[in-house]
Amino acid sequence: MAEHDESAGGSALSADHPTEIPVETAVEVKVEIKVTLRNPSRELAVSGPMSVPKLLKKLDLNRESVLVIRNGTLVPGDAVLEDGDEVEIRPVISGG
Repeated sequence: MAEHDESAGGSALSADHPTEIPVETAVEVKVEIKVTLRNPSRELAVSGPMSVPKLLKKLDLNRESVLVIRNGTLVPGDAVLEDGDEVEIRPVISGG
């Protein structure tokens, strides 16, 4: 009977080379709506989805006095904002 040479890549386990067992790790990443307000300038994050009216109510802002911009595009007043959106709220400026 031939001897098995463990040092030549055999399958025996040793303390120097423990068996690696694959482990799946679940990582929870919380994504929120990033809100930037202008005048005065401030930033905050809120959990979505959230409608524009609900966000403005939460921030105590009047819909007629601000523009809501999502990811660089002006949004209508009934839009729903989703986690991951970048929202900018700017005051409406009028004059003559």
